[in-house]
Amino acid sequence: MELKEPQLQWHWRRQTLLLAEHLLKIKAEAAAAGEKVHFYILPHHRADGDAIGSAMALQRALWREGFVAQAVFAEPLSGLYDYLDCRDYAVCATAEEAEALREKIVLEKAYVCLVDNSAPSTRLGAREVLFNACLPARRIIIDHHISQFTASAAYDIAPDIVACCVQVSELLLALEAAENCHLIDKNTAECLMTGIVTDSGQLSYEAMSAQVYLIMAILKNRGADQELINRLHYHLCSRRQLQIEALAFTQTKYFFANRCLVAKLSAAQIQAVQATDQDIDGISSKLREVEGVEIAVLLRQTPKGNVIGSIRTSLTADAQKIALQLGGGGHKRASGFTIYNSTPEAAEPLFLQACREQLERTDESGEQ
Repeated sequence: MELKEPQLQWHWRRQTLLLAEHLLKIKAEAAAAGEKVHFYILPHHRADGDAIGSAMALQRALWREGFVAQAVFAEPLSGLYDYLDCRDYAVCATAEEAEALREKIVLEKAYVCLVDNSAPSTRLGAREVLFNACLPARRIIIDHHISQFTASAAYDIAPDIVACCVQVSELLLALEAAENCHLIDKNTAECLMTGIVTDSGQLSYEAMSAQVYLIMAILKNRGADQELINRLHYHLCSRRQLQIEALAFTQTKYFFANRCLVAKLSAAQIQAVQATDQDIDGISSKLREVEGVEIAVLLRQTPKGNVIGSIRTSLTADAQKIALQLGGGGHKRASGFTIYNSTPEAAEPLFLQACREQLERTDESGEQ
């Protein structure tokens, strides 16, 4: 018997095919000239599962394509990601380290690829000089956020896609189809599955299209252990995580007839329990699950005295529109922003003003 589901078909995005063609052209020209091509892959700072997964998967695939590739992070990766076997990456955290790497990029005439990141001035830290040092014709961007850059053969900008790892998966599958080769092994599949599972809120966002599930089926067939990924990222809880969540949950305040829930954490509180970014990351999502809450935010202070806001919304409000008013960005249900040289207490009224405007527009137009 044949299963008929005509709408469940694979769809190649134009940007995927253009970028695959671009990489194949680079490969062919390098082979003809007998040259080695160098790639430096830059995810955003404070890299999450999607940034880590897309950067490491792309690095490994470029190796198999014969390129010299290096993922360069702003900080060492958390032990949470040890199952991905991420040993072959570089860290560039200081101006001195960035300058040394900048000189290599200029000397090698290297390509620089931003993944899960198209805001080099705000999301690269010291590594911004690496992007600026790269020749414009040798810059590549793969990102699923609203961007200052326009999509092109080298820039895959796709704000409607749930995770950058979806874009990288599509790219690698396009290269496999074009060259009849095998780029996604078990480890690469787990990198990509990690990004999809974690950036989709455990597959809960509306951007989880049928094609994303098809990609997940392929990754699972290639050996990705989705059960392990879910357990590590959603079902295990460290003592630090328990402590910092308890602090955040006992310091919540409701606004706008209980439609908005705000939690705050100072740098001192975070330091007192030695909580990591991974311990804190899930708090705003849990706040959103409170009955009746349409907008939830965690305002946490960094050791440098800045405030990071993590916004999560239900089906009736747009987190991205709130974040954009505060100089941030992201997606409809999950976005973020940073307010520099501030405190959670000082940032709160700024957030509430942006929140008020979003709720008023929602009430007036019924937009979702």
